[in-house]
Amino acid sequence: MIKGLTIIFGSILFVALIIISVMALFKMPSENRRKTFHFAFLFTVTMWLYAFDDWRYSVISMLAFLVLAFPVLCVFDRIPFIARHLPERKKGEFKQSLIAAASMYIIVVMIGWGLMKQRCLCLAAFYAWGPGDAAAALIGKRYGRTKIGKQKKKSLEGSASMFIIAFISVYTILSHNAAFPSDKIAIVSFFTALVAAIVELYTLSGYDTLFCPVSAVITLSLFRHLMR
Repeated sequence: MIKGLTIIFGSILFVALIIISVMALFKMPSENRRKTFHFAFLFTVTMWLYAFDDWRYSVISMLAFLVLAFPVLCVFDRIPFIARHLPERKKGEFKQSLIAAASMYIIVVMIGWGLMKQRCLCLAAFYAWGPGDAAAALIGKRYGRTKIGKQKKKSLEGSASMFIIAFISVYTILSHNAAFPSDKIAIVSFFTALVAAIVELYTLSGYDTLFCPVSAVITLSLFRHLMR
């Protein structure tokens, strides 16, 4: 337990130092700053996933972090210098994102590791969302011409990028684990990436952080159950 907490604290400290350094050295557009936080979070949850040998400790520690971190963010909102550097599209978005991210982690770990006994399913679910979502945002904003989705706020180019990167990420992770037969990994990766891309397309207000990994781990778990 102590070792796990040390890994988590070290990861958070490392990420915080990297973010502060990047913000101090480079003047970046708001969307790029958002994706810096995005990848920092992805690194942190990856470390968090392997910090403990029991999924229950992992879940409890994330709950404790949420309880401790939320009041801190409420204080940060009242400090103009810090609030000005938070990559928010609307006020309070960072706190909303924290709740969505922590909830996502807890649900994914409970399903993939707790229920299915496969920690690698959680990792694959995180990366079905993380890199692909960043690609969808950055490529979609710059090159997106064909608007799709209910409100026409997202693009075919962005969603295609999300699918391709998600497929590569999930395939790479599953190829290094024994959760699925080797000849079925491409099929599982294809459908997991497709589900994640569709969910990202139709999820607005930043809740793709919650729904994309959760939908991915459910898809992976269904395939895992069917292929046992």
